[in-house]
Amino acid sequence: MGLPPPIRTAVAVCVALVLAGGCSGASAPTKEQYVAVADQTCEAAHADLVRLVKAEREEVDGDLDPGQLERFVRFKLVKRMRTMVEQLRGIPAPSGEGAYLDSIYRDYENALSILYSQPLNDSSEAPGEAAEERLGAYGMKKCATAIDVDDEIAGKAEDDDKAADEAKDKAAGS
Repeated sequence: MGLPPPIRTAVAVCVALVLAGGCSGASAPTKEQYVAVADQTCEAAHADLVRLVKAEREEVDGDLDPGQLERFVRFKLVKRMRTMVEQLRGIPAPSGEGAYLDSIYRDYENALSILYSQPLNDSSEAPGEAAEERLGAYGMKKCATAIDVDDEIAGKAEDDDKAADEAKDKAAGS
């Protein structure tokens, strides 16, 4: 059966840090080690979001109406991303990098607060994009795109459209 994604992530983080010497207290991880563990954490968060989006779409049998989308963003998407930030904060930072990483995470948390308060407003995107740019600039490429589930949503819609077209073609051919 396997472990749930959040537990797998926590185990992976601990194992990676032990291997890197980060949990032993011997030395802080290097930036590369930190980025590798952080990106694993963010990749797990992204996978969770994809799963949540698919489950939500299946529950409503298609696209979410504005009210459903607003609730989804506030109570599932933002909640999961806040958990991701907490997990990132739990990873020991490279020597001398703690304050800088903390500032990135504060920016990301601020962006999540804005998204929570204005989930359907385009102006809520700019702070998130700025925080994601900082994550990417530090090297955390998976973290910079963890919240981006548009491709998965579009892919699901394209699959639905293709299945509907095939069903129509089949019905017309009968």
